[in-house]
Amino acid sequence: MEFPHFRYIEHAMNRYMNAELAGMHFIYDLANGNESVAFQLNVGKYPMKRQPNHQTCTRVYLNLAEHGSFRVTFDYTPTNSEIDLMA
Repeated sequence: MEFPHFRYIEHAMNRYMNAELAGMHFIYDLANGNESVAFQLNVGKYPMKRQPNHQTCTRVYLNLAEHGSFRVTFDYTPTNSEIDLMA
């Protein structure tokens, strides 16, 4: 199942550098997975930087947990093991 609003969030996440995404993940972990607390911690720690949407921290965490990466490609690209299975 695909949620269009998650596509926007994933697209928005591509605007951040990996160091920023790592910081979001760290703060989300400090907040024990609470989006609101993570947002407040982020504002307190980086008051002069642009602030991500409160859902961005959750998506960063989920992408890392599900895909092993902060970023997820938009289109389906088979991995080498899947290509080997097709041959």
